[in-house]
Formats: sequence, C-alpha cells, structure tokens
Amino acid sequence: GDYRCLVWRTTTADGWGFEKIKMKIDGKSQRTYGEAADLDNGETKTFCLPAVEYKITVSMGAGTYDGTAAAQYVKIKGTKGETEELQCDANFKVTNQPVECTVSSYKTIGDYRCLVWRTTIWTTAKQNHFVFLLITR
Repeated sequence: GDYRCLVWRTTTADGWGFEKIKMKIDGKSQRTYGEAADLDNGETKTFCLPAVEYKITVSMGAGTYDGTAAAQYVKIKGTKGETEELQCDANFKVTNQPVECTVSSYKTIGDYRCLVWRTTIWTTAKQNHFVFLLITR
C-alpha cells in the first residue's frame, strides 16, 4: 500500500534538527514532509503526511422532489487509484443553489478522473436531480 507515516528515532544524547524529509521507495520519489523537527536524547517522533482534502460543490434542482435529507457518499477516482467511500456531509435539502462539502482521504489517486456518488435513499417516484458538480483539491 501507500506509505503515510515515517517513525524516526535518534540514539544519541547530543540531538540534531532537520527542516525537510524527502522519501524514496524503490527509487521513486514520494510526497515529502515539510515540517521542521528537533530530536534529542533518544527521542522518537512520527511524521505523517496530511490527508488530501477535496471540496465538492453541488446544486440540486428546484423540482418538487429535488433536495434530500438522506446521507450522501462519494468515491473519487484518479489515474493511480481511488479513495475509500466518504460521506459528503452538507445540507442537501437546499435546492437551486450551491452546497459544499469537504471530504479527505490519505489514499493516493493521482490525477482526478471522476466521482462516484451514492445516496442512501432512492425511489423511482422521487428522484433527485443534480444541476452541477465542481470538485477542487
């Protein structure tokens, strides 16, 4: 799987500091850590990459059956993989105007390709209509 954290331990008593960690696995550069740190006296620190945040903007139609109180879930797919299913938490009862949610994942997906949207309630008599969808990273 993808690496997320690095545990670093020093065994000396005089300590030292660094400003950045660059990581390679099998010769391939990975995302880097940008935080400075000082380690001293046999100290151990764990450095983890931050989750990637995705902001999703969606607008529901203004029809009779548009808008929903049901939980909404997304999976974001890219050129190198996909996120786990994430709950997109927003007020989807609001219609005819943009609503935003932010989801985050530690998964590496590469360049964005598509979004899979799942709702927990869906009936043929009352269908929701999405007007537009915008994802930013």
